[in-house]
Amino acid sequence: MSRTTPKEARVLHLLRAILRECTYLPDYQARNYMWNQCLHRFKARKDDDRDIAFSTGKQSAEVRGRRAVSKAKDALKDLQRANAGHKRHLTKVLEMTYGRTGKRRHRLLEAFTKSSTATGSEFDWAGLSPELSDLLSSQWSRPGTSPIRPAVKKVSLDIPAKNSWGRPMPQKRVNNKKRRIYGEVMDRVLPPVPYDEQKRLRHLALGQGDAAKLSRPRRRGSRNERGMRTHTTQTKMISRPHALTSRYMRRRYTNIVMNTPALKATEAKLKNEAQWKIEWTDIRKECEVAMKTGKQLPLAMFEGVDAKGKLLSKSIPQTTPPTQ
Repeated sequence: MSRTTPKEARVLHLLRAILRECTYLPDYQARNYMWNQCLHRFKARKDDDRDIAFSTGKQSAEVRGRRAVSKAKDALKDLQRANAGHKRHLTKVLEMTYGRTGKRRHRLLEAFTKSSTATGSEFDWAGLSPELSDLLSSQWSRPGTSPIRPAVKKVSLDIPAKNSWGRPMPQKRVNNKKRRIYGEVMDRVLPPVPYDEQKRLRHLALGQGDAAKLSRPRRRGSRNERGMRTHTTQTKMISRPHALTSRYMRRRYTNIVMNTPALKATEAKLKNEAQWKIEWTDIRKECEVAMKTGKQLPLAMFEGVDAKGKLLSKSIPQTTPPTQ
């Protein structure tokens, strides 16, 4: 039976702390995704350390190990802040879960890039797959901007035929420009998700989701010497925390679902060919009003201001100076 070294024990303790924080996330799909993702990263890191130790020596493996432990500690702090209700960290976890950023986003884009011939030395913009072309066109024509990814400004190439010297543009430079533009466009693409997943996000944003799936497990703590209950995962917060209420979570889901298209395959009526239909959803008009009241508000509170809410300047009566 092999014994664990103090270094391995510290790494194992860090892994358990990260997995414990994953179980406290407010979204059940985020719990499963972050749990599997963190566990996979630790296992891949362990196998990578073994290969490096045999190939490049022990010193380089230790350096990479310290960097990996530092990144794991940062991930633990991000999960703790997400569970505390910090907007930036909680939004990041939800974006990773639903494929707006991170590894799942690249996995969703593989279905569009595999059938495309736009990558490689001989770049051909017309070689994009029909699904990717439709997705770029729909995102380009979509009104409004996305807070998650910059907007796709154009879907066509605009490369001059001659350079600044008036000579024909070299083919190598043309290929480099095409690859750069293709990389910028692919970095801004929001990949679609299955229709059922978009429907579930829509229900959660409208407050129609299953309440049991949004409930958080009770955090287990420990007791100190005075008998007071404390938590072992306390950390110094930088930003402002927020209570994870249903209204707060609906706002987070609204931001996610508005930037999550759905890809549906439909059969053409006239031609026996498969057509791809990309659907975007805008539920801002369907969201509930932030404040509802059945009483009529007194109009006296609006006196003294104009239509824009600015205070009205009081007219001072002009008086004639007294005559001597």
